[in-house]
Amino acid sequence: MRKSLLKILLILLVSNTALSEEKFNHLGSFKNIRATDTGHCYGTSISIWELNDKKIIGLLSVHTGLCGDPPCSILQGSIKINEISFKTNYPIYNVHYSFSGKITNDELSGQLNNESIILKSYSYNPPYKNIERWCVIWSKISRCRGVKEYCR
Repeated sequence: MRKSLLKILLILLVSNTALSEEKFNHLGSFKNIRATDTGHCYGTSISIWELNDKKIIGLLSVHTGLCGDPPCSILQGSIKINEISFKTNYPIYNVHYSFSGKITNDELSGQLNNESIILKSYSYNPPYKNIERWCVIWSKISRCRGVKEYCR
């Protein structure tokens, strides 16, 4: 009994150490949203995190109507130095999105579905430091498609 308990504790310690060593770095949050006097918002917002092996995940939201809680989709892609590319796994308003361009501390610029776009960085301090916590939070947000499936 005592040896079994010790083995379980050792497994938990090793698992937690491995999880804490997994790379999960917030690369930034970017937007080009404009609001009208009538309470409508238009534009795109994107938040991106880097995982191990130059892979990225994130969320892309499209604002086309009343401000607040726009639909979003998980995105996946890759990064090499400041070159970044990704695509959404699920459509937003029946459109799949793909992006190729550059990322800096100040902006995300490139081609979104073959149209030039520049999104400016905005301050956002995420409340999670690892992919597991990110999954716990975002898989509960029903407007963001694909998160539950990714996090399983």
